[in-house]
Amino acid sequence: MKAFLNEISKGEQQLKQCDLNLDYLISNGAPFDWPAFKKRPLESLVHAIISQQLSVKSASAIRKRVHALLPAGENFTPENISAINDEDLRAAGLSQAKVRTVNAITEFSLNEDNDFYALHNHTDKHIKDQLCSIKGVGPWTADIFLMFGLQRFDVFASGDLGLRKAIRLLYQLDELPSPQQCDVYSKKWQPYRTIAAWHLWRTVD
Repeated sequence: MKAFLNEISKGEQQLKQCDLNLDYLISNGAPFDWPAFKKRPLESLVHAIISQQLSVKSASAIRKRVHALLPAGENFTPENISAINDEDLRAAGLSQAKVRTVNAITEFSLNEDNDFYALHNHTDKHIKDQLCSIKGVGPWTADIFLMFGLQRFDVFASGDLGLRKAIRLLYQLDELPSPQQCDVYSKKWQPYRTIAAWHLWRTVD
């Protein structure tokens, strides 16, 4: 844990040195914090699906209602999720499309050939390719999973609307930057783009 925290501190210092705009943001913002989803990949991936195209507040409310559908005191497992009927997931706030995706993720994780719980042993690209093979999981969801589920330091969800808005604010741009332009801006933040993204999100929450 100490080495992990030291790496976060190192990353913030490097970001502050390479970008004066981020220097101000990091120095005056909240301390970086990662949700404790590491080693709980299914929960993290389902959370990412729930969060698609929703505000932080709305997504949080739905996540709580989904958690309430689990057996008392138990965590996300494929068996627990598959035992929840579609109507209850819809009542919790998931769209029909998201319910189908959650079911597809559960089926994927139950298939031993996919080795879902060993994804952390692979490269970012391999993981994204595997996840995007699941119907309903796209690049944004895969990026969020890498960032918060596996706690990879150098991921940037350039298509995320919040990050695009944050970059526009950070550099006082006249127009919302495209995902491709965001990729260009983020290159200077390598290999700590996840940390940069977290601080950027805080400006538009």
